[in-house]
Amino acid sequence: MNTNPIISIIMPCLNSARYIEEALDSILGQSFADFELIVVDGGSVDGTLSILNHYAASDARIRILHSHMRSAGAQYNIGLTAARGKFVGFVESDDFITPDMYGVLHKTILGSEIDYVKSNFDMFVDLLDQRLFYSHGPIAEHQSDYYDKILSPQQLCELLRRDIFIWNGLYKRSFIIENNIRFQETPGAAFQDAGFISQVLMTASRAVYIKDSHYRYRKDNKSASSASSNTYTFVMDEFAHIMGVLEKKNDEVRELFLPVLLRRYFGSFHHCLRRYLYRHGATDELIERVEIFRKSFLTHYSALSFPQLSRSDLWPPQDLVLFADDFARYCKDSLTKYESEYSAHMQAAAYLAGCEALVIYGAGENASAVYCYLSRCGLQNIKAFCPAGYGEIKGLFHGLELLPIEQATKAYPAAIFIITSSAGNPNMEKQRLLSVGVALERIIYYGTGLYHHNWHELPVPTV
Repeated sequence: MNTNPIISIIMPCLNSARYIEEALDSILGQSFADFELIVVDGGSVDGTLSILNHYAASDARIRILHSHMRSAGAQYNIGLTAARGKFVGFVESDDFITPDMYGVLHKTILGSEIDYVKSNFDMFVDLLDQRLFYSHGPIAEHQSDYYDKILSPQQLCELLRRDIFIWNGLYKRSFIIENNIRFQETPGAAFQDAGFISQVLMTASRAVYIKDSHYRYRKDNKSASSASSNTYTFVMDEFAHIMGVLEKKNDEVRELFLPVLLRRYFGSFHHCLRRYLYRHGATDELIERVEIFRKSFLTHYSALSFPQLSRSDLWPPQDLVLFADDFARYCKDSLTKYESEYSAHMQAAAYLAGCEALVIYGAGENASAVYCYLSRCGLQNIKAFCPAGYGEIKGLFHGLELLPIEQATKAYPAAIFIITSSAGNPNMEKQRLLSVGVALERIIYYGTGLYHHNWHELPVPTV
């Protein structure tokens, strides 16, 4: 056993027998071999421990630890305390990584004065006969010039809008220890990583993001805590935790990060609460629990200095106003919109299933989300992707052709063109399709409410 590994990789697990072998194989097969793998089990009863013991018997780099709490935060903290490496990484037990992930990250961070390095990642789902990937990164496309250079996260709060995960990075362990960055040890495994990465971003003075994708994040594990209906409670707990952390920061950091944190946590709360309301309604327990969060949120919100932040900068004004002034109406309005969105998606999927051919107009995150959802619904009539840009177009996307608009209209004259862009102007894109001869009745905009992070939650219609 190497008692002085370069990297400590920490993996919490709980009843992960279905997926953990792929995760273990991807880690143990790394081209960079000088690491220890600390697996912290939270009380598995499904055969996970048997699998771990089998792997540990043949690879001395594996250390198996145990947690009496079913809390990913507690398991991560146990791993951090036990870690001996100069650098620390995290892998979830239902995900996997590319063979050179830690080699690439280590090469980037080695000998530098940066606190962490992170790569892009791909989300994926397993359908009956295929595995679908769709790319994602912590930096938005319009901020692509941020890649491969040293950034100062502590002074760049914009990163907090996008960088919400921990597992696609490699961190200096001394940086984590010196700044007392820890996970909150609440039950379950949802949103504790949000608090951790928020602390990292508010503290780090130097970091690098690389554009290559090295982490593969599973989005179809229905046993994950993030898939449960009461995830809104996890968001509230993590919000209270990170506000406590923020209060200890200096005035400059507080002023810079408070608006972004409010937007981020209200957005997560809003999304998770709608899902709970859809399944359970506005229960007395919900109203009682939310009231504490609502008062705290509004107290912090009122502390913002205007015009530092407008309501529209924080969140759609009507949602925030209702949340502040009339919570019962906010719940009713949120549920109505949620039901309407789900109904619209099912109706659209049923309609599109009967079309001769489909061409997805776009080749980004939303295009991937639409493709994955329609594929999950069983549609097999998607023929090609048509990127919205004007540059050179060639190659494949999800195994289908990437075609310029003009070529797509000739190849599939009867196709329905699906506009998916969330960043562009749908009307402008519609006009572009009309200008090349696509009839108005063959253009559909399919984007509202369907984002890269939640398409897998949509119900599957009978088509």
